[in-house]
Amino acid sequence: MAAHYLLAVPSKATKSVDFGAPFNRFVANNYDEQPSRYQDAITEFQGLREATVVKSPDRHETGLDLITRYYDQLVAMENKLPIAEGQISVKLHWTDAFARGGLFGGKKEAGQVSSVYERCCVLFNVGSLQSQIGKSQNFDNDDGLKNAARHFQGAAGTFQLLQEQVFAHLQRAPTPDLSAESTTALMQLMLAQAQESFCIKACKDRIKDMLIAKIAMQCSDLYAEAYSNMQVGTVKAMWEKSWLATASAKTAYFHCVAQHRLGLVAQAGKNYGEAVARMKKAVELLGEAEKKGEGVFKPYEVTQTVKKDFEAANKDNNFIYNDLVPDFGTLEPPGKATLAKPLPFTSPAPNFIDLFANLVPLAVSQALQAYGTKKDDLVNTECERLRGATAELNELLASKNLPAAIEDTGGDSLPESLQEKAAAVAEAGGARALEEKLNAVPELVQRNREILTETVRMMDEEEREDSELRSRFREKWSRQPSASLAENLRKEVTKYKTILDTASGADQTVRQKFESHREAVVLLGKQVAEIQAAVPKAGALSPRVQGSQCVQDLRGLMEEVMTLKAEREVIERTLRENIADITGKFLKALKDFGDVDEETISEAHLRTEYGSVQTQVQESIGKQPGLVQRIAAASAQFEQLTGGQSVGEREGKLKELATGYDAFQQLQSNITEGIKVSCRECVLCWMW
Repeated sequence: MAAHYLLAVPSKATKSVDFGAPFNRFVANNYDEQPSRYQDAITEFQGLREATVVKSPDRHETGLDLITRYYDQLVAMENKLPIAEGQISVKLHWTDAFARGGLFGGKKEAGQVSSVYERCCVLFNVGSLQSQIGKSQNFDNDDGLKNAARHFQGAAGTFQLLQEQVFAHLQRAPTPDLSAESTTALMQLMLAQAQESFCIKACKDRIKDMLIAKIAMQCSDLYAEAYSNMQVGTVKAMWEKSWLATASAKTAYFHCVAQHRLGLVAQAGKNYGEAVARMKKAVELLGEAEKKGEGVFKPYEVTQTVKKDFEAANKDNNFIYNDLVPDFGTLEPPGKATLAKPLPFTSPAPNFIDLFANLVPLAVSQALQAYGTKKDDLVNTECERLRGATAELNELLASKNLPAAIEDTGGDSLPESLQEKAAAVAEAGGARALEEKLNAVPELVQRNREILTETVRMMDEEEREDSELRSRFREKWSRQPSASLAENLRKEVTKYKTILDTASGADQTVRQKFESHREAVVLLGKQVAEIQAAVPKAGALSPRVQGSQCVQDLRGLMEEVMTLKAEREVIERTLRENIADITGKFLKALKDFGDVDEETISEAHLRTEYGSVQTQVQESIGKQPGLVQRIAAASAQFEQLTGGQSVGEREGKLKELATGYDAFQQLQSNITEGIKVSCRECVLCWMW
C-alpha cells in the first residue's frame, strides 16, 4: 500500500566501453609483466561493468552485491590501472539520471577520462538500486518494513558518501544529479522514507501514541528538509513534479499524524481543550496534504479517523467538558524520535576478491623498477670488482706461467692444470659454441632495433592522423592528442635505443678480444694429443728444483689462488641469488603514508640484504695484494733457481694457452650477459 507513494531514484545510464587494448598497453608500458597474464581479468572486469551499469542489475540483494563488487573493483584498481589523461585514456560517458529527453533537447550527458568519475557514477547507481529495492518491499509485514528501512538508510549513506567523493575528487559535478544540492536532497529523501517505514510499523504494532507522534514528527521534518533542498535553484527544475508534490504533501501528512496522536494523548490525560486544538490542526494539515498531493499521493487509511476523532472530541468538549481550547500556537511543540540514520557504505565488501590482485599499485611498480635498477647496479658493481681482481690475478699467473711452470714434467706431456682448463673449454663447446653465441647477440640487437623502428613509425603515423583529424574537426575532435598519449612510450624507446647502442659497442669489444685469443681457444677445445703436439717439448724440472722450498711455496700459493677463486664464485652466486622481496615494504608504505619513499626504503633494504656479502667482496679483494706479493717473491726465487733451464718457446705457448683460457671464461660470462640483456630489453614495445 505505502509503496505506491514512495520514491525510487532512477539510475544513471552509460554505454559499453572496450578496455582491452588500453589496459594491455598500460600494463606493457608500466609493469614488468606480460599483458596476456591479465587477459581473463580484463574480460571479467568488462563483463562485470556490462552486467551492473550498462544493463540494469536485478532489483534484489544479488543485484546490489554485483554492482557493489564492481564499485569495489574500481577502487581496488584505481592505483594500479588508473583511467586518467596520459595514463589509460578511455572516455566514460554517463547520462544524468533525472534529465528527460524531449523535442528540444536530449538527455544531459557528460564524459570524462577518469576512473573517479566512473566510481562516482557507479556509487550513484548503488544508492539508486538501494532505493528501488526499498520501494519493492512488502509493506504489509514486519520483514518487508524492516528491509525497506534498511535499504532506504543504506541509500542515504551512499548518497552522503557520494557527496563527499564528488567534492573531494571532482571539485564540480559533471551533471546536476551529482551536485551537492542533488545528493543532499536525495539523502534527506531516503532518510525520510526510512523514517516513514518505521512510522508505518509503529502504527501497525499499536505502540504508544506519544512515541508514534514523535516518530511521525521526525518524519515530517525529514520530508520538509528534503523538499527544501529540492527547491534550491540549481536543481529545482531537475525533479519530476510528482516528486516535489509527494515530498511537500508528506511533510503536511506526517505532521497531521503527529498532532492527531498528541490529541489522543491529551484526551487520555483529560486535557480536552488541548485535544480539540491538536485534532483541529491535524484536520487542517490533512486537507493541506490532500491538496498538495493531489494526483500523486493519498493519505493512508490510518488517517480516516482524524476527522471523526476531531468531531467527537469537539462535540464532547462543547457539551460535556467545556474545557478552554487554547490557541494552537501556544501549545508545546511535539518532541521527535530519530530512528532513521544513514547507514555507512562499506567498501570493500568482506568477500571481495580483486581481479587484479597480482598487479601491484602503479606507485609500487615504479618503485620496484627503480629499486631493480639500484639492485642490478649494486650486484653488477660488486661482481665486476671480483672479476676485475680475478682477471688481474690471472694476468700475473699467466705472465709467470703458473701453475704450469711448476707442474711441467717435460717431454710432450701437458701440465695437469692446463689439461683441466682444456677439458673445461671442450665441455663448454669450445670456440665454435662461443662464436655462435657471439653471432647471436647482433641478431637480437637488430631484431630489437626493428621493433623500435616499427613502434616509432606507428606512433608517427597515428600522430599525423590525429593532427589531420584535429585540424579537420577542430573542437569536435575532443580526444587527447596523440603526442601526449605517446609521450611516455617515446621516452621508453629512447631509453631502449641507448641500451642497444651500448650493447653494440660492447659487442665490438668482446669480438675483438675473441679474435685476439681465437687460436688459443680453438687449440684448447681439441683433444689432449693435439694440444700436446702443438706445445714445444722441453726437459723436465730437475729433482733438486722439484723439491725446492720455492716450488713448495708456489704450490701452496696456487692452492690459495684456487681457494680464493672458488670463494669468489660462491660470493658471486650469492650476489645473483634472489633476496627477500621488497614489494611488501613498498605496499605497507603506500598504505600507511599514501606514498612510497623508494630511495629510503630501497637503500635500507639493500644494506640489510647485501651488507654482509659486500663485506665478503671487500675482504676477498683485500686478500689479493698480499697473495700477489708472495707469488711474485716465490716466482722470482723459482726463476733464479731454474736459470736457463726453462725453454722460452714452450713456456710462451703455455702462457698463451693459459691466457686464452682466462679470456674464454671472461667471454663466456660477457656474452651470456649480453644475450640476457638483448632478450629482456624492448620485448614490450611491440604491444603499442
